[in-house]
Amino acid sequence: MGGCSTKIKLDEELEKRIQENTEFDSEEIGLLYKRFMKENPDGVVRKEDFHLITEELGFKDDYFADLLFEAIDTEGNGKIDFEELCKTMSITMRGKLDQKLEFVFKVYDLDGNGLIERDELHNISEAIFKMVGENSIFQDNEEVQKYIDEAFDEADQDGDGGISLEEFKSIAKSDPKFLQSLGPFRA
Repeated sequence: MGGCSTKIKLDEELEKRIQENTEFDSEEIGLLYKRFMKENPDGVVRKEDFHLITEELGFKDDYFADLLFEAIDTEGNGKIDFEELCKTMSITMRGKLDQKLEFVFKVYDLDGNGLIERDELHNISEAIFKMVGENSIFQDNEEVQKYIDEAFDEADQDGDGGISLEEFKSIAKSDPKFLQSLGPFRA
């Protein structure tokens, strides 16, 4: 993250691809790119810089910041490029409920096996509770964990020990408290 100015122009093909895959128009993409390149002259955000950014946004938990970074870094190369950032911003800012839930599911599915297991849900909810603290809908972490167990049992409709994407969407859409428990990912 640096403050040096740059005159690098956004590649037309990249701009077109971002426009096709996000809810941003050409002008918005141009403004985002200008800001992105001003803050990241080498064109990427590395994990250590991402930690600083998320901390400024109130995400004080490094574990959670790492999970978020990995979900945004769709190429898995340890860097977030402009296109990855735009896609994520579009989903979180303007995406439809299903898109947001798919992104949250990706963050919560720690091992990437297509299921959220009980321990994954506990780990994430504990990190979120640490982050939101007094702004939580729960009194303490024990209450969070109790609710998570109840929600998990309800969501795991086929009883296979994991919550699939479809089961996750189903509980999120039917239980307002579950949506609230998603912390910063409220859809």
